Amino acid sequence: MSTYKTGTVSVSNGNAIVTGSGTAWAVALVAGGMFSSAGLAVPIASVDSDTQLTLDYPWPGTTASGAAYSIALENSEAASVVEMNALIARILRTLSLVGIHPNESGNLAKRDALTLAADDEGYIYLHAEIGVAFAVYRWTGSSWDGPFPIADAVAGGGVTSIVGSGITVDSTNPAIPSLSITNDAISNAKLANMATARIKGRATAATGDPEDLTLTQVLDLVGSTAQGDILYRGSSSWSRLPKGTALQVLRQNTALTAPEWASTREVLTTSRTYFVRTDGSDSNTGLANTSGGAFLTLQKAIDTAATLDLSIFSVTIQCGTGTGGTTGLNLKSYVGVGPITL
Repeated sequence: MSTYKTGTVSVSNGNAIVTGSGTAWAVALVAGGMFSSAGLAVPIASVDSDTQLTLDYPWPGTTASGAAYSIALENSEAASVVEMNALIARILRTLSLVGIHPNESGNLAKRDALTLAADDEGYIYLHAEIGVAFAVYRWTGSSWDGPFPIADAVAGGGVTSIVGSGITVDSTNPAIPSLSITNDAISNAKLANMATARIKGRATAATGDPEDLTLTQVLDLVGSTAQGDILYRGSSSWSRLPKGTALQVLRQNTALTAPEWASTREVLTTSRTYFVRTDGSDSNTGLANTSGGAFLTLQKAIDTAATLDLSIFSVTIQCGTGTGGTTGLNLKSYVGVGPITL
């Protein structure tokens, strides 16, 4: 007869629970066997753990602690087949969690929203949620089994590192102070969707999430939002040329490195008269016969007329009383049909 009698037991009169010390009943295939101690024998109804079993009826003998015992295994062999299969399945399930690749991940609300059936048995779900330790659950075909915690080598410790394809997280969950992502580890398909003809950046003030920017917004970041400004490539970066003034033209600078604004000739569209008076000023426009509008000298009027493109029109310089003669004047050539009349 084969028996199992490792360790000792404690029994209580009228109680069907037997407690073991140094026993390993859960893996010894004793379910369904015959338990005996102090000359009494009672069939075993169930094995609850390595150190506890339940008899088929309450113990009829006296209460004892640290007593010797024996379990006849012949009667338990057939009954233990089902228990053995269940135990093997449990061991395999636990081992299968080593190096698992979850079918899906997220919080428990997302897990509970899944529609799974009996055919989905073995479906693995990773509970990955900020502020909660990582854990995995397994679908048994009718319910979730778990959680099975994920821990490092420190007993009871949290996750301190996760290494995936191209991604390394060094942290103590849930804080993630260090995240290293190898180039090309995240494909374009994994990034957030973008609208057509947009560039990823940020135009809103202060630090924040990336935004989908238009080309205008991007150029405004490089240059400015002022109307009429020109953006050009400098020696090491893009530069902004503010808009010029009226009648200026855009030309290349003498160093041939950047554009610049330059004055050009005003083209007349009608004949013009400049006025010269003794109470005038050469800082005036010369276009009004008043002290605040007329020039002071004839030379200023001649110089101003010479800067014009007369086209088919003429210029008259009208001299007021006392402005002097033409002695010492520097007459200049001009552009256009003219004439310039003094």
